[in-house]
Amino acid sequence: MTPLYRSSVTIVSTLLLFVISIHAVAQQASFKVMDSQQQSRSVPYTIVKINGMDYISLPAITKALGGAHTIQPRRMRVDLAGTTAWVSLNDNRVSALSLFSLTHKVVKNNEGVFISRVDAPVFFRNAFQLTLVPEQAGSSGEAPPALPMAEEVAPALEELPAPTEVKNFSTSDIKVIILDAGHGGYNTGLSGEAGTLEKDIVLAVANRVAAQLAEDTSITVVQTRKEDVYLSDQQRVAIFLQSRANLLISLHVGGAFSPEAQGLAFMYPSKPTRPRNSITTGKYATSYSAVSRLFSRKLSTELIAATNSPNRGLFAIPNSLFKSVDAPACMIELGCITNVNDEVSLNDGVYQDKLATGIVQGIYAILKSESLTLDSNTLSNQTLTNESINE
Repeated sequence: MTPLYRSSVTIVSTLLLFVISIHAVAQQASFKVMDSQQQSRSVPYTIVKINGMDYISLPAITKALGGAHTIQPRRMRVDLAGTTAWVSLNDNRVSALSLFSLTHKVVKNNEGVFISRVDAPVFFRNAFQLTLVPEQAGSSGEAPPALPMAEEVAPALEELPAPTEVKNFSTSDIKVIILDAGHGGYNTGLSGEAGTLEKDIVLAVANRVAAQLAEDTSITVVQTRKEDVYLSDQQRVAIFLQSRANLLISLHVGGAFSPEAQGLAFMYPSKPTRPRNSITTGKYATSYSAVSRLFSRKLSTELIAATNSPNRGLFAIPNSLFKSVDAPACMIELGCITNVNDEVSLNDGVYQDKLATGIVQGIYAILKSESLTLDSNTLSNQTLTNESINE
């Protein structure tokens, strides 16, 4: 090798190392994180290129946010803010307080598990009610490249006009009720240690509820599914719209990182922060958050009485079904399948009958309510998140 050639190689190598170094610095960025108490902090992350797209380590950012995780062959369990989410690996499906899909697949490879940088804010907001906003400057001191905005990520929610809350709602208008058994088909939902599948439990209870209400001609109960089939959220919404339903009750089973977590939980739609327009679908000019909260309370009262099950609380959550249904909506977690005792109960036909009876009694309690007039305190959603309902 001639001196001139060695010198050229050295210069090229040096330049290459310099470019790589600059590139590595540019790949550092951070999110501003807002929790449900409006406390904010900065969480840094490293960008990894996968198939030309920006990804970040899901275990690393979960840990930075104070959470824990467990990686299984086909999914990853994330525990954060008192909630568990199951993330399908090399897929885009997530099961948490609600079932939703990400824009891109969560990638598992030899280096770890990675989530698209665009999808990270969607995942943590939908699953854990944490708001992640890209910081204006990266570690290099220059503004990072702008992120494409997924529908779920609002850039400045406080600047957007809030929708009008329903101030009067007549329960006499409820003629058709959609009973939605979550998951189904290949989408099994959560599973217990003994192999119990969420999709089977919720279907069994939904069928029992429908059977108990079959003789009542004053209302019509429409089931999104009566057998083990997969339905997308869009298909479930289509069923709701075609039936001209006035109330949605969605059945799921909960899970938790702690095996001690046990009992029933109740969810209602969090109040949206922007109105529907010609571009953004599912953002209605009217919010049924407060009405749904009151209906969820009535369901909780009857279900707890019928089952004598522990009560895990009432939660306002963002949910794709909730956002696409222009009517009151409630979600019930029928138990915590990661708890051994709950798993045994959920498999018991007698207990399933009790759950169905509690739901039926809750529906009748809703129907017997007079027209609801909601005061300004009820309309405020500032105190309607993660509250206890043991009042």
